[in-house]
Amino acid sequence: MNESHGADESARLSPSIIVASWLLIWPGGLRDRVSREPYSRETLQPVLSATKGITALAANMLADRGQLDLDAPVAAYWPEFAQADKSEIPVRWLLTHQSGVLGLDRTISLEQLMDWSLVVELLATPMEVNRRDVRAAEIPAANGIANALSFAQMFAAIIDEVDGVRCLSSGAMNLARLEQWRGPDMVMGMENAVGLGFLLPTEWCPLGGPGSFGDAGFGGSRAWANPELELAFAYVPNLCSLGHFDTREAALSRAAVMCATRVRAKYGANSVESESL
Repeated sequence: MNESHGADESARLSPSIIVASWLLIWPGGLRDRVSREPYSRETLQPVLSATKGITALAANMLADRGQLDLDAPVAAYWPEFAQADKSEIPVRWLLTHQSGVLGLDRTISLEQLMDWSLVVELLATPMEVNRRDVRAAEIPAANGIANALSFAQMFAAIIDEVDGVRCLSSGAMNLARLEQWRGPDMVMGMENAVGLGFLLPTEWCPLGGPGSFGDAGFGGSRAWANPELELAFAYVPNLCSLGHFDTREAALSRAAVMCATRVRAKYGANSVESESL
């Protein structure tokens, strides 16, 4: 680890595997070069597009509660969206990236981008994130501020109860990770696979292996859950790679999956014993 930069990785195993829910935290490096304060598990930082998983979870929670119909036209909830022949686009296609709406048809300023009402009207667009006002803006697809601990806890609460809270029922979780399409992504320029708002494993982004679901952010941020392994994982670096793939995250994800697999193989899914990882 370069001492000038930090990273945080968190994994959560279900209590059905081990005696208590363990949070495995590996923070390292410095928060920044100026203060030289150590990077800790409480350090918050931009996670870029990894925040799409939070937006996807919110939509799936509403669907699970019967408050959002994924097959209804978007215009049923957002009448203005019906303009320009978009009246028949269903909510589901917003989650599966199949609406055909790729971006704005004109350039807007950074100040306009941070105007929620305007963004709702014009749709989201990429942004420069290293400004306090940008970080405070509500742009669910791109500018989340989090740490690995909070991401891992959120994904753990999708697959099991955490501190008395479970975000989705088992049925809704399985619908959310059901593959909607797989193939060349014309925007990303590589193969993608998508559930209801969540990325699914591909060669370039294996997440937690078969059955897992999550999201990836520019620079290497990852957050995912594997229900079969009862494992939730998150990784956020502040030394960002120039792209969506980070070899550090890939190695840590493989190690977390290997540990969870070994625990299940030794004790079984419902064991109340534990083993140091």
